[in-house]
Amino acid sequence: FEVYIFSYNHDDESRDYIKNNVFKFVELDGLDNTKATQKMIDCNLDILIDLTIIITNNRQEIIHNRPAKKIISYLVYPGTSGSSIYDYIITDKIVTPISQQKYYTEKFLYLPRTYQINDGRRLYKNKNNKSHKKDHGLPESSIVLSCFNQSFKIEEVMLSCWLDILKQVSNSFLWLLEDNEASKENIYSFAKNRGIEESRIVFAPRINRADHLLRLQLSNVTLDTMIYNGHTTTTDSLQSAVPVVTLIGNHFASRVSASLLTSIGLEELVTKNISEYKSLAIRLVSDSVYFNQIKNNLLNDDFNNDFYNIEKFVVELEDSLISIIN
Repeated sequence: FEVYIFSYNHDDESRDYIKNNVFKFVELDGLDNTKATQKMIDCNLDILIDLTIIITNNRQEIIHNRPAKKIISYLVYPGTSGSSIYDYIITDKIVTPISQQKYYTEKFLYLPRTYQINDGRRLYKNKNNKSHKKDHGLPESSIVLSCFNQSFKIEEVMLSCWLDILKQVSNSFLWLLEDNEASKENIYSFAKNRGIEESRIVFAPRINRADHLLRLQLSNVTLDTMIYNGHTTTTDSLQSAVPVVTLIGNHFASRVSASLLTSIGLEELVTKNISEYKSLAIRLVSDSVYFNQIKNNLLNDDFNNDFYNIEKFVVELEDSLISIIN
């Protein structure tokens, strides 16, 4: 494989690393769509994988010009583009069962395990974590139920469920991302109306990712959102050896955590309804034997080795790509 990266609107710290580890790095910033398309065509591409699709700052006009033999949607947008310009979407059989093919303009290009790659790091092996609950507004003896998903993912039915868990588990606290002031006040008000003191909901400010991953390890259990799961945030929790409870839905965005948990060997943390979800979360924080079993599995390299095996993922991805060219 000769891997080209076509970059635009990116200036983060990973840029130099990527630039030095691919066959060719092509900068598209400053080029109009016609010139950018021609640069791609000149590379004689077999496959173009779009990592923007229809989110902000996309370059859809380039994609419409079909600068490659096959065009694939992957990773960033968890669903169909609704456009005929994409030949395939890279996915797996949990996030998109074959029965959902009729809802997609793209053909499913299945990976054998989970569709989502991670960076292969076991974050819990960091021995220098000196973060303490008290540093984040949490009592040291508290049971911490966290969700660092963006606030728009928190729907009423799930928030109600979380508050019910707080009522049933003494000394438990809900740890959320401080996304914006409006959502923060709405959540406080919602909780107050259901008899939950404001002090039991703690908001964490946005900080750099490295420090966030250190504080995340203070959480006992991550509570997933329903209609739109945690995607990167679920991986963050698993890499930090924090169990994640999820409720599997009926569309891509609501099935990602189920895919990740199954890939790491913890499909038992995937529930099918609110009642199961609530019971499982309560069991995890109340039954120390069961909790330690799940925790030890997350800490056990032999148990979850495939989840972190980037080389194996690359082979699976390459095999899938070859299958649509030959």
